[in-house]
Amino acid sequence: MDREYTLEEVIYAIKESWCKETCYPKEVHLWSFKNPSIGQDAVTSILIYDYFKGNIKKCYIEGKAHYFNIVNKEIVDLTKENFLEKVIPYEQAVYKKRSDLLKNENVKNRYFLLKERVDGYLE
Repeated sequence: MDREYTLEEVIYAIKESWCKETCYPKEVHLWSFKNPSIGQDAVTSILIYDYFKGNIKKCYIEGKAHYFNIVNKEIVDLTKENFLEKVIPYEQAVYKKRSDLLKNENVKNRYFLLKERVDGYLE
């Protein structure tokens, strides 16, 4: 990164960069341009962490893992619209390490693709 970006700039770049290939494989069949955030929470949370540090957190919504960030004591959750009908139990979330998420080969590959797309968009 040659310069610092605002949270708004990075959020916009991430949303423009999501694609079927960065989607969680078990949710690819649900992914569409009308619902681009589906299956993007893990890789998105790592990227937000890369730019702004803070914390990555994980909670469960009806048995499904959901990742988001805490940046400057604020919740940053770019994929919450996938749970509009449900309450997201942010207060029950646990901290996750970036390195632990990247131990999963699929997450790692999707993260690097999203990072490449976002970096290209921001340049």
